Amino acid sequence: MRKKCFIGFDGYRDEIYRLIKRRTKEGYEFWDKMEDLGSYLQNNCGKSSDIELMPAAAGIGGNGPLMAGAIASLGIQTTCMGLFDDCRDLMENLNHKVDCLSIGRSNRCTALEFSNGKLMLGQLESMKLDCDNFKNRFNKEEVIHIWRECSLIGIVNWSAFLYMNDILAFLEPFLMKQEMPQLLFFDLADLTARSREDILELVSLLKRFGKRKQVILGLNNKEAEIFVQQYMNIEVKGEQAGKILAAELRDCLIVIHGIEGARCYWKQEQVVEKTQKVEQPKILTGAGDHFNAGFCCGMINKLGLRDSLRLGNKAAGYYVRYGRNMEEI
Repeated sequence: MRKKCFIGFDGYRDEIYRLIKRRTKEGYEFWDKMEDLGSYLQNNCGKSSDIELMPAAAGIGGNGPLMAGAIASLGIQTTCMGLFDDCRDLMENLNHKVDCLSIGRSNRCTALEFSNGKLMLGQLESMKLDCDNFKNRFNKEEVIHIWRECSLIGIVNWSAFLYMNDILAFLEPFLMKQEMPQLLFFDLADLTARSREDILELVSLLKRFGKRKQVILGLNNKEAEIFVQQYMNIEVKGEQAGKILAAELRDCLIVIHGIEGARCYWKQEQVVEKTQKVEQPKILTGAGDHFNAGFCCGMINKLGLRDSLRLGNKAAGYYVRYGRNMEEI
């Protein structure tokens, strides 16, 4: 049987624009650097300003769609459930091996692009999706049928969903069934804005999942440090964060990634895999999602911890260097 996986539940409509400084007979001159626009705006305080936008690109964004597309590029049929109501016209931009199911209106991210950075303007009302609204859009029979055919279920961007703990508690009885996938992957994203109470509740959920399933908790270096700080009220740096999380979440596989490589903690075992830093990256946003995709593909294919870390590093490095997904291996 062909391997499959399921990823949920975020989703953004990403729209990228260039800002036109002036029109000429030859074409357009753009605001090239962020500081130049900043100076212009500062000099025009108290006055009205009119700046024309030129559309540069549009696509489906979010941790879920990025990870799902990267997994599909590695040859695994993927279902991505997320906030796609306003993205129907962009579905063709996703990998053809990704099947999309929508549970709500898309968040919007308007990116103003300059040569030395981007200004991201987010509209995140859909992240207030509560458990009752989730249940109304969640087709239990359809999703359970999909889950039974999967090797891994991934739930990403926990921090952005205010009611994700309630949603996980609702999903818990279904996820814990024996016929459901053994691999459960969680990506928390930036925990800074979440309360200690929310994190304590999440830890309790992860511990319960870990008693019956193989739970993989994916974090970058900063997220791991913030997790420990928010959860235990202590400040740590570097490898110490991973060791503390591994001791607290004994039944979870802790995977931490960064620009210099990745490491994982499982029971008493620690595995470290270095990687080469990309000196001239084409893109950085989404590198973590591609690492997660590579690592999860390794675990689905039973490559072991070290080779799964290597595949994660390779998938992230390829994406950062070339700005596209690594092809099927």
